Amino acid sequence: MWAEVIGQLLVVAVVSLAMWWMRRKFPAPELTDNGPKLEELRPKYQIWSVITLFGNMALWIPMTALVFAGLYPLVVWYSATLRDSPDTFVFCLQPIHYLMPAFFVGILLSSFVMVGILKLLLRERFAEFGRFDNQRMGMNQGRLVGVLIPVIGIGFTVVVLRMLNIYLVASPTELRINRPFGLERRYPYSELTAVVTAPASIARSGKRVQHRLYQLQFQDGTSYSTLFMPSQELDGRSEEMLIDAILERSGLTLQEQPVFKAGELEF
Repeated sequence: MWAEVIGQLLVVAVVSLAMWWMRRKFPAPELTDNGPKLEELRPKYQIWSVITLFGNMALWIPMTALVFAGLYPLVVWYSATLRDSPDTFVFCLQPIHYLMPAFFVGILLSSFVMVGILKLLLRERFAEFGRFDNQRMGMNQGRLVGVLIPVIGIGFTVVVLRMLNIYLVASPTELRINRPFGLERRYPYSELTAVVTAPASIARSGKRVQHRLYQLQFQDGTSYSTLFMPSQELDGRSEEMLIDAILERSGLTLQEQPVFKAGELEF
C-alpha cells in the first residue's frame, strides 16, 4: 500500500518538475508585448482549448494504431529472420509489446493532426488562438514540440531496436541469447553444464511465486532463466518443448529442485 502511495507521489512530483522546467525553458510570449492579453482572449478561445484537449485524446488511439500497423510487419519479418531451420526455436517479444512505443509516437502525431484541424476551423483566427493557448499554458508549445520531435523519434527508434533484440534462439547446433540491456551470446550445446527446474521461486520481497521456471547453466559461470525469456515462441511452441529439445541436443538430464531462492535466477 505504502509503495503505491509513494509511487503516485513520485509521479506527481516528476510531472510537476517537468512542467516547471518546460515553462522556464520555453516561456510563453510576454503578456506585455503587442496584442490582446490572456484575459481578453479567454472568452473567445476557452472552448477551443477544451476542444483541443478532447480532440487530442480522441486521436491518440487511431494514431497509435497507425504506428502499430506499421511496426507489426517489421516485427514479424525480423522475428522470422532469426530462424535458420524448421527445427530452430525462436522466443522473442511479440508485436503486442510494441504498443507502448507506438503510443508515445501516437501522442505526437495526434497533436499534428489536431493542429491541422484547428487551422481549417479557425482559419485567420488560428494565430490568435495559438497566442492564447501559449499564454494559458505558460509556455511556447511550438518550441517545445520542436524539441520533442527528435527526442521522441530517437527514443522510439532506440527502444524498438532494443526490443527487437530480446530473444532466445535454439538452433540444432547452438543457443543464441540476447538479454534485455545486453549483447547476444552464443553457446554451443557442449558448453551447457546443467538444466535445472523448480515449480516455484522466491521473489526479492520474500514472496513465494508458484510458476515453473527453468535455468540453463553454462561452463563460463553464466546462466539464463526462462524468467527473463519472452513468453511466446515464433510458432507457438511451449517452454517445455524447448527444454526437451535442449536436453536432447545437449545430452543432459533435467534436474529438479523444490524452489529457486531469491536472486538465484538473476544474471
